[in-house]
Amino acid sequence: RGELNYGAISRHTHEAATNKEGVFILRVPGHGAYHIATWHPLYAPILLDKIRAGETLTIPLSRGGAVHGKVINADTKKPVFGAVIESEDDETGFKRSTSTDEAGRYKLMGLHPDSMKLSVHAEQLLPTVREHIALNTNAPVAIDIELSMGKIIRGAVLDDKKQPVANALITSGSEHTRTNDTGEFSMA
Repeated sequence: RGELNYGAISRHTHEAATNKEGVFILRVPGHGAYHIATWHPLYAPILLDKIRAGETLTIPLSRGGAVHGKVINADTKKPVFGAVIESEDDETGFKRSTSTDEAGRYKLMGLHPDSMKLSVHAEQLLPTVREHIALNTNAPVAIDIELSMGKIIRGAVLDDKKQPVANALITSGSEHTRTNDTGEFSMA
């Protein structure tokens, strides 16, 4: 129907599914103002603020946009299984995520048809971000992503007596690793 009718509302993390008529009720322990988020795979999420317990709401949902595609390793040209794809709406900050199947395919639905960014990361590959992606509700947007291995930094951490230092933290930007028992590390 595109509408959800609420009874009592909760500011704590509670969930309820709608019935066939789009209705559900959450019982709350007290009074006050609440934040309500509505999620459905086919509709754009919506956030309502300052809702009072006991109010009955009618929330109109709008058809969401969708993005799909394939993630491949830029160096080997093979599909990347288990890559994590996260969308974030530029205006609201709502996030959705999924991971790729064995063929490197992914699909995210129920996205705000505004502008969004898409972040993709996978083990041993450099992450990437695509920004300002415009969606519409008429057709899914196809976005194929290539992730590369990047360059590897290798080394060893030694103390002042030239002895290996195990478990030393090595960082570069948002990437990090620790040295092994012989003081060696590698980072992509």
